[in-house]
Amino acid sequence: MKQIFTMKDANGQERKFIADEKGQLIPYIKPESEHKTPWGASNNVNNTCKFLGLSRGTVMKLIALGQLKAIKAGKRWIVPGWAIEQFLQQPKQGA
Repeated sequence: MKQIFTMKDANGQERKFIADEKGQLIPYIKPESEHKTPWGASNNVNNTCKFLGLSRGTVMKLIALGQLKAIKAGKRWIVPGWAIEQFLQQPKQGA
């Protein structure tokens, strides 16, 4: 694992860098796997409602319309974490 260097810029904000093969500092970009989200890889409808701030009826309607991807597992609906992210990145209607 590469060492991460933290330095302050002219405005006093901390910036992270790593050294490349030549020893030059380049900006550190957090790997995708390190991005933290409040939802997990798979979520039930109730947790999805909490994350999105929507009612159960609205979430179920979004699933039925195909606007929020979900998988039916027996009597339960599983909403993948990537589907929540994808839904949040969609352009908002009426905005």
